[in-house]
Amino acid sequence: MAMSQFSYAAVASYRMRGEQLPVAGGFDAAGHLTQDPAAIEASKRPLPIGYWKGSGLALMLHMVATMLSGGCATFEIPTDSERETKLSQIFIAINAQSSEQSDTSTTCNHKQPCPVNKCDIPVSTRCKREKKILRKAFQ
Repeated sequence: MAMSQFSYAAVASYRMRGEQLPVAGGFDAAGHLTQDPAAIEASKRPLPIGYWKGSGLALMLHMVATMLSGGCATFEIPTDSERETKLSQIFIAINAQSSEQSDTSTTCNHKQPCPVNKCDIPVSTRCKREKKILRKAFQ
């Protein structure tokens, strides 16, 4: 999914058909909002995700957060701030170093790529241990 309101392919498609975008999709060379696909391509300044794509993405992320956290969906949260509990909040932490040091040439007993870090635990044991931890976390 493009992180802009319209993908570059969609903008090009509108331009080739000689049509304007249905809503403003970016900026022209002068910095003004425009529906002109050729101007957006020339400036390379599309609008970020929004409108229907932004609301769709927000809805999807909200549903995932609600399911993963086991908390309340937005419409279930009381308006009284004193009773506001079980909020659907998740935090995603990404360890950039682990992806740099990973070695996917070694596979576990499930034939899936496994990162090989600097430790003495065999890969298959680590995979089983990680799966066990994940199962407990999401029960």
